[in-house]
Amino acid sequence: MKETESDKDSEVQNTEDDGIDIPMLEDNLRLSPEEKLLRHQQALDLVFELEDARRVRLEI
Repeated sequence: MKETESDKDSEVQNTEDDGIDIPMLEDNLRLSPEEKLLRHQQALDLVFELEDARRVRLEI
């Protein structure tokens, strides 16, 4: 059975209803591997920074 344009639109809507950000996924798919690694490292740096801040706050 061939998928129609209406079926695709319905699947996209269901995905968006489930909280998936389709435009963000499309943007991320356009990134080069180097850009993906850079963004990943930036996210990790933020996590470590937040963990450090939490530790300092708990020491007070």
